[in-house]
Amino acid sequence: MKSLICALTHQSGSTLVNAVYPPLHSMEMFVNFRLSALASLMLTCIPVCTPFVFSPAAYAASTNTAVATPANSALPYMRFPSSHGDNLVFTSEGDLWRASISGGLAQRLTTNAGEEVQAAISPDGSQVAFVASYDGVPEAYVMPLAGGIPRRISFESTGSQVLGWSAAGEVMYSVQSQLGPNIQRVVKLVHPTTLQRRTLPLHDVYEASLSADGKTLFFTRLGLAVRQDNARHYRGGDMAQLWRYDLGGNQEARLLSTMNAVDKQPMWHQGRLYFISDRDGSDNLWSMKEDGSDAQQLTHERAFDVRNASLSNAHGKARIVYQLASNVFAYDIASATSQQIKVQLQSDHEQMRERVLKNPLDYLTSTALAANGERAVIT
Repeated sequence: MKSLICALTHQSGSTLVNAVYPPLHSMEMFVNFRLSALASLMLTCIPVCTPFVFSPAAYAASTNTAVATPANSALPYMRFPSSHGDNLVFTSEGDLWRASISGGLAQRLTTNAGEEVQAAISPDGSQVAFVASYDGVPEAYVMPLAGGIPRRISFESTGSQVLGWSAAGEVMYSVQSQLGPNIQRVVKLVHPTTLQRRTLPLHDVYEASLSADGKTLFFTRLGLAVRQDNARHYRGGDMAQLWRYDLGGNQEARLLSTMNAVDKQPMWHQGRLYFISDRDGSDNLWSMKEDGSDAQQLTHERAFDVRNASLSNAHGKARIVYQLASNVFAYDIASATSQQIKVQLQSDHEQMRERVLKNPLDYLTSTALAANGERAVIT
């Protein structure tokens, strides 16, 4: 599903529905109704099913919101960022793009009709691993950072999720286990050239990060993300927590999370573990020592949650890039400061072209009203 911000307008030109298509993994269409127009929509569409037009310009005019167009390409919806040195790779319009870490014009790396997500740049900065569904189910691929033909490196047929790279140059990914319940996952590492792979001796692992020497694994067990659930302030039995396991040792994995909060997306760097947690009520960047002590909050976002964080340490510059709403920020570990990376896309924005739906209600599957009664969301 490519990202799309648009409006649903009647042939007469009056805006009935403001529609927002965020970049989702599913093909469901999320439409944000103005309830003042809802009655008009139902009366008009149900009896006569007259054609409707998706118009980005109408959305901008009706909501006083700037919309990215070919003439104004300064507002891309950016997801899954990864950095290395001066390079930033991210997903937008369902494709991978490369830009400078300081921002500016981005270069499109992929053009497939499907989505490429979860980019991770290799430690030497020469390759990027990512997930795509070129052959059906989501699998791990690698391609040159400069651009080139993607090459498949996982063959699991159960859906792979790229987690990053080991210091030894292996791609680390999680996949559904062939044993046990159907949501049980394991972590594997594969060499992108030889395709030699190994499976780490842990189950129920969804996210993970290896120390530089490859001897210690920091990971999360379970978590709502396994089910693609984005519930906030969840405190139930599936709450994601951080664990530590010494590979090659004879001890059980040890729980590091001591707070009644969601801790996820571990990232190891020089003796500290960086992660995302909602300990203060919103998902923010935190860090702690390898034994779970000395927890420190690094960002203090409230309006939106910190998502899809990725840590890199190239040329002595350690940073964490992360998604905040539709933007990407870089957190500099040395200075403890965050800065937005402002990127422009040189694109034809095909998904923003006006198009007609003759029977829009044929796509309706469910509805939900906002708590204040002013808006509704439909799929």
